[in-house]
Amino acid sequence: SPPTSSLKLPSSSSSSSSSKTQPSSLSPHHHDLNARFQHISEAIRGFTERTNYEVKVTTNMDLVRLYQDFYSSAITYGKIIISEVNLPAELKTIKPAAHIGGLAGGEKYMVGGVMFKFAVDSSGMFRGDHSLAAKVAGHDLKGLVAYYNCEVGTCVPLMLLLDHKGYRLVASTILPVSRNTLVYGSDNAGISVLDKDPEIKEKLSRAASLLNLAPHYAGPVQRPQPTKPLQPSKPPLQSPSQPPQPPISTIPNGGGHPLQPMSGGTLLYSAIDLEGHRGTDGRHYILDFSRTFPPESPKRELFMSHLYRLLRPEFVKTYPLPLSSDGFSSFTRHQPDCIQHNNNLHNATRTLIGEVIPTFAKQLARSIEYGVESPFESDFSSPGDMLCSLLHRSGINIRHLGRVTTCLMHLPNREYPYARDAVVLCFIEMTARTLKCYLGRLMRYISQSNEQQYDSLFRQHSVQLLNLLFSTTGHRALTMKFWEKEIPPLVMEKFDIDVSPSSTSNNHPHPLPHNKDKSSSSSSPSSPPSTSTTSSSSSSSSSNGDHRPTVKTYLTKLPHRDKFGDGRRILLQRIIQVTGIKFVPRAMELIASRSNVFDMWCDSLSEFDLEDVGTRVKHMNIIDHALGYVHRIRSHSVSKTDPACRNMRDTALLKLQAALVSNPNNKFTLRNLSQVLVELEMLDHEYKLQSLPMVRPSSFSQMLPSSAFTSVAPTSSTSFKLSPRLVQAQQYILLALKADPTDLMTLYQYAIFLKDHGKYRTAIAVCLQSLSIDNRHTKTLHVLLDLACIANLPEIKVLVEHAIEDVYKTRYLLSREGVVP
Repeated sequence: SPPTSSLKLPSSSSSSSSSKTQPSSLSPHHHDLNARFQHISEAIRGFTERTNYEVKVTTNMDLVRLYQDFYSSAITYGKIIISEVNLPAELKTIKPAAHIGGLAGGEKYMVGGVMFKFAVDSSGMFRGDHSLAAKVAGHDLKGLVAYYNCEVGTCVPLMLLLDHKGYRLVASTILPVSRNTLVYGSDNAGISVLDKDPEIKEKLSRAASLLNLAPHYAGPVQRPQPTKPLQPSKPPLQSPSQPPQPPISTIPNGGGHPLQPMSGGTLLYSAIDLEGHRGTDGRHYILDFSRTFPPESPKRELFMSHLYRLLRPEFVKTYPLPLSSDGFSSFTRHQPDCIQHNNNLHNATRTLIGEVIPTFAKQLARSIEYGVESPFESDFSSPGDMLCSLLHRSGINIRHLGRVTTCLMHLPNREYPYARDAVVLCFIEMTARTLKCYLGRLMRYISQSNEQQYDSLFRQHSVQLLNLLFSTTGHRALTMKFWEKEIPPLVMEKFDIDVSPSSTSNNHPHPLPHNKDKSSSSSSPSSPPSTSTTSSSSSSSSSNGDHRPTVKTYLTKLPHRDKFGDGRRILLQRIIQVTGIKFVPRAMELIASRSNVFDMWCDSLSEFDLEDVGTRVKHMNIIDHALGYVHRIRSHSVSKTDPACRNMRDTALLKLQAALVSNPNNKFTLRNLSQVLVELEMLDHEYKLQSLPMVRPSSFSQMLPSSAFTSVAPTSSTSFKLSPRLVQAQQYILLALKADPTDLMTLYQYAIFLKDHGKYRTAIAVCLQSLSIDNRHTKTLHVLLDLACIANLPEIKVLVEHAIEDVYKTRYLLSREGVVP
């Protein structure tokens, strides 16, 4: 079954108990990484706006150093474990941990203070499809980050996912917990559900409110002993056309006995298999996050899809109703609120597919049309990063790219002239991710076929695939066949693209080929993915004269616009990113030096041109955020004329953008991104922003909207032309406000931004909104005082000065009494 951080994920259909996954007593060496992580996390959560910057930088650097220690151990030992996956246990360098049980994943290992677990389908929960088990591990990391960001007082392990040679390994710090420390949830597939600690339940209740997760009843249902039913003296009359109806007070089960719906059910605020522990160090730990977020409506043809087809946290958080994490599982099947929660999930899925995705498709076409003026244009290292971030920010899973593509193809050409480019961008991303799965399956086959996993084997097959994809001379015929016959069925099956001839009219603005033969893409997980070209072409012209372009046409016949060019270049870049393939420096220089990279692709790429055959690491976004924050703050201590200042801010921008990809609605990351963009603009233009014209209204009433003294929603309207980078900075701060409209620091930063760029009316409105939340917020009062001076408003100036003086007097009196304000 799919793996999770505590080494077990009970399936909804599983009923066997598992032994505890972690030992009851740990040496200081084992839980040192965890102790350091919890100490640093508690320090970061204790930061306030009055915390010294040096303390913040030092603490964030401690977090970075801790992660480097954890990363080094995880990668070093993890690669050894994966390389020896097929060796007998007695021949392995690192022996499996026999004392660690659990229902989920393959063998477990404990070494160097890190616990490792294979993300494989060892129990057959997904019918041998290891890629689905890897998806569940991805959900585990996503849920862990979500609970960490809730900041409700629960502790989580430090975790990363290592993808290497076709396998995914989950690495996490070892926690001071055991089976005896479990106080909440279930560790045995729902056979028993604990709720023994009101404190941790209250914390999870607050987290559920923040994540918009519905409280629900879950757990086993007691089945009373069958008794002989009482026969009525006179049976009730029923219409011959109606079947006999069971009593309203009972629910029939498979055995024909009545069930007691509430019997055995426990009110939970999370998935039933999320475990809450009171650790031996006194902290509250939570484990097993893979089913944190609710599932989509399951498809009958997809086995156990409620475990891996989950809704995005961004969509769940903004949905008008709270949604149940245990939807469609057997844990809630006989509970009285089951039908209502499942109906809510059905409706949420319809909203996602019928409303959110079509709206996003139009926005995507518009964003590409804006070109360099788009606020997300220069945001990421590749168009694929941009697309993924926009999808996630809208609450859309990558697996729905096929639906997005279908919506784009149905947009009118006149109104959305750049929809075709958006279709190409989607196809590039879908193709790259399909080839990633293809290469992963190939590498697993090589691993299973050879006890000794020599890197040369993996490099050789990776090079063959790249040459087959991009050959321009020697194997051009094979390349064309591979693109026309192999790739379209794989892409269309993976992403469920609906481009049937009936749905594509003759005047369709963006027609695409239709795949009628999906059998060519199916193969046994234990067999290698075919690189032959024997399957029937789904994209070739049909006998009825349907001459629509192939997927390859969409990738190679792009207009040469500023953003795009030859789609193959973007595809190559994206394949390198998603697979982790690394070229040696000589090959990278050669590729970078050619105006057209494919001029050199004459089947000359060899295994010696590859440095790594595919190692990728997914980790908690707090690491990238910490690095970005440290570089931004340290740049303030360097002269603006020093090139190191620019380098630090550029690095900060890259790290914060990387953090945003995995968590696009994090207000702290969004806020810091806005600040670093403003600082880069100031650096580039040498404070030219000070030359912007200033507006000085004649009266205070002219500066405020009618609702200024009640609840003023920040507006993005602009009075002056902002540069693209400043528009981007403003977009980020508005997204941060959308994530948390009551955050005082975000409101303060937005007011500063507006004041510095001459938007005084809106800046005062934002200050008033902040003061309506906390009328003693000193920083906001100082901004309002500056605005009153700029606008020549003496009465307002006096009022604000008195308010600031009152705040400082209160703080002074509290400090004399020994109370820190």
